[in-house]
Amino acid sequence: MSLIQKYKNWKSAKNPAKISLKNAWRVIRAYLRMFFLKDYWVHEQAFYRHSQMNYECKKNSFCSQCGCDTKGLSYENSSCEKRCYPGWMNEKLWNSYKILKGINIPIEDVLNYKTN
Repeated sequence: MSLIQKYKNWKSAKNPAKISLKNAWRVIRAYLRMFFLKDYWVHEQAFYRHSQMNYECKKNSFCSQCGCDTKGLSYENSSCEKRCYPGWMNEKLWNSYKILKGINIPIEDVLNYKTN
């Protein structure tokens, strides 16, 4: 997706995310996590968070509320404003959460999500 398209998506959102240093750091941290962390559980959690997103947001590849890219949001620390998915968890908490909720994600799905 081009930067121009991302800008249009952001402007069309119901409540566009404010441009600030805090939000810039959130984006940087999410993309660092996406591209540089190799731990399986990181990508598994991001896949799960993406799978829980609102259908409209996933279909459009951007959040209808804030205008942010959905893949980037799946790696970001905070939870969804509409409560679609939980906040980011460390490895121990994520593993406990999976057991509590009965989450079992096929490895192929996680690997495909990481590479797309």
